[in-house]
Amino acid sequence: MNTIAFTFQSGDGVEIAKAHIPPTPRPDFPSCGVFAFPKSGSTLVNAIVRDLMAETNVPVIDWPELWHARGIDIGTVQGDLTQLFPSHGYCLAGFREIPDSFLGASAIAHMRKLMVVRDPRDMLVSRYFSVKFSHGFKIRGTPQFATIMRQSIEDCEMDLDKYCLFNSWIINEGFYLHRDIITDPQTLVLKYEDFVYNKEHLASAICNWFSLDIPKIRLFAIIAPYEVIPVTERLDRHMRQVHPGDHRRKLNPETVTALNGVLGKFMAAFGY
Repeated sequence: MNTIAFTFQSGDGVEIAKAHIPPTPRPDFPSCGVFAFPKSGSTLVNAIVRDLMAETNVPVIDWPELWHARGIDIGTVQGDLTQLFPSHGYCLAGFREIPDSFLGASAIAHMRKLMVVRDPRDMLVSRYFSVKFSHGFKIRGTPQFATIMRQSIEDCEMDLDKYCLFNSWIINEGFYLHRDIITDPQTLVLKYEDFVYNKEHLASAICNWFSLDIPKIRLFAIIAPYEVIPVTERLDRHMRQVHPGDHRRKLNPETVTALNGVLGKFMAAFGY
């Protein structure tokens, strides 16, 4: 096991923590990364990536999941990025945001990456229902993490239209912070609307981009459990509903018009 140390802010102090990652049986494999905007279908993509990597014996390191489980605000994490992002042997997955301290890192720039995007208006609607009904947000962890949890819960006391307008800055901030990854020739952009009804296309695109040699028959078996489309909307489930365009069904037309203006750069960049 390799032991990696990192620091994070906890209240007024800085703490040091350690995490263990398994040795890789694939030192020949150039490490890759999976990035996404929150509520863009990232859970689905990361799950399929994890299964595809397991099929080819590439370990997956999900730093954000580890930090979230420990109640650490990812924005306060710092560390040696050559250790956090090894150059060979791993898939670094689970990133829905990227700390400022990671920007410009060659350890990230050099690897092949996925970037998962979705209509930002649908992402905001999905975020509201996830926090309010299905994701079990709790005030816990470091003071910084607890503040984020508390604010997220309080924001959902607004109605949906106000929530989406109030939180639209989150989309624009993420777009700004991920600009280097989005424009990198080493990045493949996956649009939710292109894969939500076609998991075979999604899995094939991932395999092709990361050079994973998986026979078609195995690929079909891997994606079969993900070929699920809810018949009705389920507020208390992570997979509430999957159909694109939910913002048109949920938001007032005036809200959609306002969001179109606020989120114009994001929407133009990805063809929404």
